[in-house]
Amino acid sequence: MRNPKNKLERWEIALVKSMVAEGDLNDQDILAYFTRPTRSINHARIGEIRDGAKHKAIASASKEELERFFKNWHQIDPKTGLHLIGDELLIKAREAMVHAVQGFNSPSTLFKAEIFIVTAIIAWTYLMHYFFKQAGTDYRYSKIVQGKPEPQKTRHGAEGFVKFREHDHTQLWKALNAKDSKKGFGVFLKEGDWWWYESWIERVRSHCQENGARYG
Repeated sequence: MRNPKNKLERWEIALVKSMVAEGDLNDQDILAYFTRPTRSINHARIGEIRDGAKHKAIASASKEELERFFKNWHQIDPKTGLHLIGDELLIKAREAMVHAVQGFNSPSTLFKAEIFIVTAIIAWTYLMHYFFKQAGTDYRYSKIVQGKPEPQKTRHGAEGFVKFREHDHTQLWKALNAKDSKKGFGVFLKEGDWWWYESWIERVRSHCQENGARYG
């Protein structure tokens, strides 16, 4: 029985299509970029993409996105074998819970219970999102419209950029090194969390507008 976790995500399929279009790699070479200790991908999945048997609706990644992928590969946490993009939600869950415990155990912290509860809830939220994502369940908040669930749009989704996802945001801030406090997009809080300024929201909005065809 096929493990449902052993499948390519949409952003990976887009990259595979771009690799196929480049023509320099065979299926086995391409597969090597997407199989990792926590997830084994069958080489037939690459062949299905190459032949157009599946995923026809997913657009190929741009040349710039492919170059960035090659430059940053492979993004594997050596301690856990988790992928920094594919397993991002699980990594965030782990780090949030570590922060919760560290904050509770800190001798300089007075409001231990409050900090632990809030951060632990964040950790469990990330963990549940990861679990449902792996199971293929849409965990977004939805309302019933004409008898069918309709996910409520995010801030940028409400502006028409419904395809701008968490992965796209992560790729953008990494490409721009936006968490460098000298750039004025945000700041690290005392607890180690990052806080985005309104200037970053405007930068993301500009990015979405410049790539309207991709995110619209």
